[in-house]
Amino acid sequence: MNLKKHRIHGVHKTLVNGLLDSFSTSAAKQKIRDEFIRMGLKYSSGVFSLNGAPVMESIKTNKACYIYLVESDTKALLIPPNTIIGNLVERLGTWTLFRPIGAKTILKIKSSNIY
Repeated sequence: MNLKKHRIHGVHKTLVNGLLDSFSTSAAKQKIRDEFIRMGLKYSSGVFSLNGAPVMESIKTNKACYIYLVESDTKALLIPPNTIIGNLVERLGTWTLFRPIGAKTILKIKSSNIY
């Protein structure tokens, strides 16, 4: 899927290319290109796109509830309502597995406690 083009200074460009054009040095442009790639954009033949970028579904609590380590039903942390707790990994019946943003650990929450 290609990125949507916008008119920037009278020229149709993607937001990515419009942002790249705002930097004057090649070193600054390379740093922002590297950051786009780190975020999941794909770069091929001089064009950035979303092809192959992972789509992550955020998990948000609908009430105050507990999250648990996957291996244990007793170790828990109380989470306030309307809190984004991470990204969906898998739904397993009454439990939903998720990964907190920026973490490697997978945790679980009762599926009835999330949107």
